[in-house]
Amino acid sequence: MLAAQLGPRLAQLRAQPAEFGPLLERFQLVDDTGNHRFDVCLFRREDGPVFRAGTADLVATFSQSAISECDDEELAAALEVALLDYRRSGAA
Repeated sequence: MLAAQLGPRLAQLRAQPAEFGPLLERFQLVDDTGNHRFDVCLFRREDGPVFRAGTADLVATFSQSAISECDDEELAAALEVALLDYRRSGAA
């Protein structure tokens, strides 16, 4: 079902994987002491949910690489910085 819904995107990804990058990315965000704090799942490197580590508790959503649906401004700013750091690390 997912393949049918994403048909054109999957075709692009298969034809030019380097140009269209990963379709889905899942990664963990850790705090300064290395403790796993959040789980992130991004579609096309810019849209997706942020969950409290190991749970289904939604804490924020990335939409076009910016945080939305987050009531905590300090957390929102930290999550945006964390996404930039993740991308710069080359892990993506």
